[in-house]
Amino acid sequence: MSGTAAPSNSSAATDAPTTASKLCDQTEWRIIIGVTLATYFAFLIVIALAKFACAPVTRTKEDEQDARQRALKVSQKGKCTTQIHLHCKALMKGANIFGKIMLIIYSFCVVTSFVLYVRLDYYFYDDQIPSKRNFLSCFTASQAPIVHADFGINIFYAVVFVIRLVASNSTLSFWLTMDTMADHVTLLPSLIMYILNRHLLAFQYARLVGLRFIVNTLIYCSIIRGEKYIRLFNLLIQIISVWLISAGFFQLIEGVGDFWLEEGLTSAGFISFHDCFYFLLITMSTVGYGDISPRTILGKFFIILFVVVALGMFTRIIPEISEILTESKKYRRNRVHLKHGKSHVVVIGNFTVSMLNTFFNDFYHEERSARNREFVALLGEEEPTLDLKAVMKTRELYVTYLQGNVMSVKDLHRAEVKYASAVIIMADQLAKDQEDEDMKNIMRVIAIKDYCPEVKILVQLQLYRSKTYLRNIPDWGQEHGDQSVCINEIKYGILAQSCMVPGISTLLCNLLMLRSCSSMLVPRSPWCRAYLQGVEFEFYKVPFAPEFRGLNFLQACRICYEQLGIILLAIEETQMGEVGGDDPDVIVSKRTIINPGVSCIIDPNIMEAFVIAKDLYDARRITKMQLTEEMKYEEAGTADQVTTFGNNHADGLVAAASSDQTVQLQRLTSRSTDDRLQRLGADLPSSSRSPNDVQGRQNISTELQPGTSDQIRERSKSSVFHESFKQTQPKLVKLDSSGYFHWVPNRAANTILLSATQRYHFRNHVVVCVLERNPDVLLNITSFIMPLRASSIPRAQLKDIVFVGSESLIFNEWSIIQNFPNIYVLNGSPLNRANLKAVNIEYVDSCVILSPKANSLQLDAQVDRETVLCTLNIKTMRHPETGHRLGDVIHIITELNTEDSIDYLDQDDDDDVEEPYMTQAFATGRTFFHSLLGSIVTTIYFNGAALNFLRTVVTTVDSDNLEVNLNEQGFHFMSPDNQEQPREDCNEHSFNGCRYKIRSQIQLLELSKPPLSGIFQAQAKCSWKDLFMQSLLQLEIVCIGIFRLQVEDKTGSAESVKNHRFVVTLPEDSMELKESDKVYCLTPPTPQAF
Repeated sequence: MSGTAAPSNSSAATDAPTTASKLCDQTEWRIIIGVTLATYFAFLIVIALAKFACAPVTRTKEDEQDARQRALKVSQKGKCTTQIHLHCKALMKGANIFGKIMLIIYSFCVVTSFVLYVRLDYYFYDDQIPSKRNFLSCFTASQAPIVHADFGINIFYAVVFVIRLVASNSTLSFWLTMDTMADHVTLLPSLIMYILNRHLLAFQYARLVGLRFIVNTLIYCSIIRGEKYIRLFNLLIQIISVWLISAGFFQLIEGVGDFWLEEGLTSAGFISFHDCFYFLLITMSTVGYGDISPRTILGKFFIILFVVVALGMFTRIIPEISEILTESKKYRRNRVHLKHGKSHVVVIGNFTVSMLNTFFNDFYHEERSARNREFVALLGEEEPTLDLKAVMKTRELYVTYLQGNVMSVKDLHRAEVKYASAVIIMADQLAKDQEDEDMKNIMRVIAIKDYCPEVKILVQLQLYRSKTYLRNIPDWGQEHGDQSVCINEIKYGILAQSCMVPGISTLLCNLLMLRSCSSMLVPRSPWCRAYLQGVEFEFYKVPFAPEFRGLNFLQACRICYEQLGIILLAIEETQMGEVGGDDPDVIVSKRTIINPGVSCIIDPNIMEAFVIAKDLYDARRITKMQLTEEMKYEEAGTADQVTTFGNNHADGLVAAASSDQTVQLQRLTSRSTDDRLQRLGADLPSSSRSPNDVQGRQNISTELQPGTSDQIRERSKSSVFHESFKQTQPKLVKLDSSGYFHWVPNRAANTILLSATQRYHFRNHVVVCVLERNPDVLLNITSFIMPLRASSIPRAQLKDIVFVGSESLIFNEWSIIQNFPNIYVLNGSPLNRANLKAVNIEYVDSCVILSPKANSLQLDAQVDRETVLCTLNIKTMRHPETGHRLGDVIHIITELNTEDSIDYLDQDDDDDVEEPYMTQAFATGRTFFHSLLGSIVTTIYFNGAALNFLRTVVTTVDSDNLEVNLNEQGFHFMSPDNQEQPREDCNEHSFNGCRYKIRSQIQLLELSKPPLSGIFQAQAKCSWKDLFMQSLLQLEIVCIGIFRLQVEDKTGSAESVKNHRFVVTLPEDSMELKESDKVYCLTPPTPQAF
């Protein structure tokens, strides 16, 4: 009996899978497919009907305008909706840390889901009886516990689905995406199967659509960079995704069978996933062994389509072409979507990777307010390269790229220029023809102003003279906030000022730009800690509080520093009233005056303050400041100590406007300048040759007396100012017609040529190494020479400028620069040491190395190869007397095209930092790279007053009308005989028929020498606060920073072998000063003798 019972049980066990299989075939499968497809298409129809029902039949331009205005109206509900939308979009784009974490988890879940699917496939393959295997057979959770993990992953997918829905701009477009389709064929079946506890293999492979997020995740996390790796990963993910999804789909249709036939579901066979994967691989490779073949009608049709599509899709060329065509259409269709309460900036130009990196790093700096973060619309004529796409991916939440032409009204409409807070036009710094590039940018300004006259425009120009053409545009003006940034003017101006004031480039860049020094939170050296303390200060312009009315500039400066810890640098004076009219509300002009001195009385109605503060909130305390009666009494008592020079200075200004100008100027000089400079102990070097010498090279080699370099330097600094003034003959006072620059008569170009075979005994001169070899390039060196020939510099202090390079590059601009004195050219390569020794480079005051113009094919450090080699060549030369390397004893300023090259300038310095602004070469003021110019544009956008201050400092010109006057003269510096009558204002005088300007200067004064030595030596330990207050009180000097040696020698001498100094902007009040320190000072305006 026992023998007969066993077969019965065995038969029952054998029949169980058949019953389960039939149940799945007829019930669960139809429920899953029916509910999934019905839900998806029902929602799709409802969304489509709602979209077409809400859209008006006809839409006029007035309707579109009203719709945009309604979109711009901010309500509390709109703000909330926009914030939720932006937060969800930030999560999906990986724009914040939570989004990056979510994308990493999502990518991990995609891979995990596929692994679970394959594991379930093998579980089904192993457990089913071969004769009863059917793809639609079910199993319970107890049989396969891993379904709980799959259900948990699907819950996460559901959350991501909701986030994607909220972040989408169009619900209909969202519903038609592959991600949404994949969610519908996986989420609903998973829920139904989990409720019924009947699990089968269905559409889990559709999750592989999310593999593309792996590439985005790697880009967001900066794991992969560059065009090469992005293309590689995209191709790999694309091939793997299509391959695996096709294998899963082929397994499904082969397992389902021809369901429309009788018994189609149950008669189908089962093919494992690895067999399907193997079959599609040999089919795609056109091998076709024939061991596996489709058995159903659906399977055969699928293979036909797969062969036709996959063979072309999986090649290397066709996917890239397909991607290019798709992306091209995408960028041409893109448009700016206005957000509630959010403004946007339109940036126009030919973009490069370095340009956008610099712009984005400054525009979206972490110290700027995240709540007021603005959107950026990039409007370019060309489709972005893969490198640009990788850069934009990091800011995809806030950046939209539009491919179009700014000359097209349609493209300006796509960019919503009318509602933009500003339009920034970037110049192509790699353009071969700079003048043509400027003309293109000016035409872009005209097109934008014609489309929207009120929009604010910031435009970059290459050439100094191109700025005059903007004034011919009717709607261009200060009332709209329009400004032009001349790249060469700023670049060469900073380089020129670095020759007179070493380290000024670092000081200005740190003041005008935000810096992020996260890579050195724990500085390893004392000099680095001191440098970091000054990096946090920025430059701002704010209105004066009414309480400042009636105070002079020095009193206001003292109050700001003592009460607020803020340094007052300059004022901006606005002249009101229409020229030739009676309208007092029209702005005629604005003028920036640096340290105007005690004679300037503050009027808050027409004056604003330029200050150094930690942030804008700190700077605005000046506007809200209240002065107590005690403070006013203290300032009234202090005024008696600081107004002596102010009264004399004011009397001199009145005298200078009288008819007998010569006598009155002498009285002004003797009463004001002599007294001031005797108090200052100023020591101005006499010229190394006679002022009458304009021929140049005939007398240079015999002018200097023999002696060591130190003795020569001491002799050149032995005469004081008033002695130099007595020796200067009035007939030698020659300025150009504007009064801003020193002037000499026209001269032939061959009179300035030097010979490489002769040794010229220059001293304390400036050598400029020109590495450009293309004779057609316009260097625009006029912008470099102008600050070095400013009339604010006494004639005796003018330094010889010697250019070493191709003479044709200098003679291209000879018609403009021929009227500047003491300019010489040596035709030869600056890489040749014989040429450098011929111009006596061992005794230079400064050496400037100008890099050759880069091209689009050289964007890495190789573009600066000649510049780096020239710098290292000069640094390793030896001084003939001391034997020290020139790199340790002379000041070398190197211009770089890319910041990546800065690491190669100092091979002996251990700079383990990522930020180029933290390297020793930058901190010591020995390099200037072009990306700083891109940062200046961003600074001007957030701080519009920065440009006027920067131009005043680096060019020493305080008037916006200079380029207009030069344009009238054909950009030739005319002789004094052609000048107009001098204006009767506070900074212009006439002497012997020569008009000159009185302007403040930035000077680098030594603590060990007058005038600061008296203050420093008056007390045992002098702090920065003591120096600042006493310099302000006694000398009317505003101190803004120090230039300190990195390493002092053991004897404490001020001169160390490696004489590298670093910049400290606005040190702490308690910082103890050293005798070797040099101080950056803003000296008050003083009439000078020329």
